[in-house]
Amino acid sequence: MNLKKVKEAILSFDCIFRENEPLAQYTRLQIGGKCLFYIKPTKWEGAALCIRFLNEEKIPFKVLGKGTNILISEKDLNYAVLHIFGFEKKLSFDGEKAEVSADTTLSQLADKSFENSLSGLEEICLIPGTIGGCINMNAGAFGKTIFDLIEKISILDYSGKERELLPNQVFVDYRKTNIKDLGIVKSAILNLKKEDKFIIKEKVEEFRNRRDLTQPWRERTCGSVFKNPQNLPAGKILEELGFKGKRIGKVKFSEKHANFLIAEEGAKFEDALALMEEAREMALQKGFALEYEMEVWQDATN
Repeated sequence: MNLKKVKEAILSFDCIFRENEPLAQYTRLQIGGKCLFYIKPTKWEGAALCIRFLNEEKIPFKVLGKGTNILISEKDLNYAVLHIFGFEKKLSFDGEKAEVSADTTLSQLADKSFENSLSGLEEICLIPGTIGGCINMNAGAFGKTIFDLIEKISILDYSGKERELLPNQVFVDYRKTNIKDLGIVKSAILNLKKEDKFIIKEKVEEFRNRRDLTQPWRERTCGSVFKNPQNLPAGKILEELGFKGKRIGKVKFSEKHANFLIAEEGAKFEDALALMEEAREMALQKGFALEYEMEVWQDATN
């Protein structure tokens, strides 16, 4: 790889380019090593050019959003990171429809929707990620998922071209889609419903209180570590296996919810991975195959 050529190309797309950029600062867990190089577009046009260039040059890369659902190795990573966050946020309403850019957070969309007396996001409004990240994993809470509201998605495919997808053109499952195989989410249109602001506020408070009672979402956590297997709560399985409050080093499973990983100051990737893998192994011995809900970044094959 001709790094000088890569740098010149990326900068010509009006993007930020940094070699060996530490990634911990961009994640909620504050854990992570350095990437081969870091790219942050300032406009969607630049993002499209970067995607096409990286694909044409066969340079492996991963896309980072707000970093709320990810654990990154502290070893040097052998790929680039394209950071789609903090630029050109767009949010508009047309009747009961909301059009929103991928780097807008779900909470920002929810707040503006509620101001416009639009309901539909009450159950999921406290999920801390971006719209793009939520769509990628079909994020949800309290029985509601983001795809319950999606009318249309706009993506940048890996040639840098913009495409529109309807929900029936996407494989959607529990906390899973195939969108990453198709491209990178750019924006979406969601169908909401007119509702009295007082009723919306009551619903939000109800779900906020339920979340406060059961989840440590105000701490340094990435949310659920594992997906629920066989329609059973992963947290309940882990609690029965004794993982509530269990720790290795500065990493522990929450005392409030056994499926939430807490990273204290000085937490290490290897300790987090060891604790999670121990939980998976013990669950498997009891007949439960736990699949990660969070993303774990190691080398280019993971």
